[in-house]
Amino acid sequence: MKKLLILSLIAGVLLFAGCGKKSDEKTKKEGSAKTVATASKKMPQFEIIDIDGNVVKSEDLIKGKKVLILDFWATWCPPCRAEIPDFIKIYKEYKDKGVVVAGISLDKTIDIVKDFLKKNKISYKMLYDEGFKVQKMFGGIQYLPTTFVIDVETGDIVAKHTGKTEKDVFVKDINKILNKK
Repeated sequence: MKKLLILSLIAGVLLFAGCGKKSDEKTKKEGSAKTVATASKKMPQFEIIDIDGNVVKSEDLIKGKKVLILDFWATWCPPCRAEIPDFIKIYKEYKDKGVVVAGISLDKTIDIVKDFLKKNKISYKMLYDEGFKVQKMFGGIQYLPTTFVIDVETGDIVAKHTGKTEKDVFVKDINKILNKK
């Protein structure tokens, strides 16, 4: 009984806080999700493989688009999995407005991700960071999920969200970029 209570508490903390370690005291004070304005940083150019093993260049990923939502996640991370339905909704609602959603899996093998995708109906682009090269280009991902919102026109990373983040936060970021003058 005591073990079940302890396991339940641990699962609850992971669900609301995210997976991985928090990088600073400010994050702990702000709660489970952290948003950092990073407008001065540019999106790095990268090559990565998609879930079928095809090479995808960052410029191909964003060609003809206005906003890129780039989510670093893993199948073993409960908060990462909890965000997926919102990313599916965002993709469906905004794909015709120039928004692309892409997940970058940090799982140990691509087969784990393929199995997960078969069981879940994920409609947005799924990529696999073999050797964790891309996550390093984004400053090293220490906390999952970590999601970047990028203004494709300028290449600016306009927001970085760590931990489970609600859909309305992403929608606000998207609309800020789409409605800029």
